[in-house]
Amino acid sequence: MTAFDTAVEVAGHTKDSYNNVATACAEAAFTNEAAKYYSLALKVDPKYESALRNLAKLRLQQKEYEQSIALLGRVLEIRRGDPEAHWLLIRCYRDRGTPDDALALLGKMAQAQPNDARVYREMGLIYLQDKHNNTMAQRFITQSLTLDPTQEDLQALISQTTQQDDSPQFPGMDNDLPQAPNINAAMPNIPAMPQMPNIPAMPSMPGNLPGSNPMIPGQ
Repeated sequence: MTAFDTAVEVAGHTKDSYNNVATACAEAAFTNEAAKYYSLALKVDPKYESALRNLAKLRLQQKEYEQSIALLGRVLEIRRGDPEAHWLLIRCYRDRGTPDDALALLGKMAQAQPNDARVYREMGLIYLQDKHNNTMAQRFITQSLTLDPTQEDLQALISQTTQQDDSPQFPGMDNDLPQAPNINAAMPNIPAMPQMPNIPAMPSMPGNLPGSNPMIPGQ
């Protein structure tokens, strides 16, 4: 029996004791034990929000993104619009390399919370860091700064992005159009055509051929 098992025995086999011991395990980097006790808490109460969130965070740390997303979906079924679940989902989407999913969720959050500077901040950072689109990044960072001008780190970012070019960069190319090849240089020297020999002129024909009618002047 481990010390964590002993703690559960002392506290009792309740969803709260399982959740608390699991959190202690996670903080001590005993991730397998943490997952075990979170699962036991959810076995007692499948709709226990705290254990659902905590296990989702643990799976996110372990890069088990699909499991984390599924757990957060269960949280949102219980508590529609839960802010913490939304932000954890955005983290999952970004970390697994699907920024468009994160932007779609942020767009819905912006409709529900049009004055939340954090939403536009995150959208700007996604466009800047994940999609490398400086134009869109400037747009949302500026909007976030309008709502909350105290974000000094964003002030620095916006000044950097305005100095950068959005033109696409291709690896292995200098982004200059290649020079057209010199066709004349590429063609081999072709010898000049030989001059044709002089052909003698045809002899002039006599005025009247034998058997023809002579030309009669005045007719």
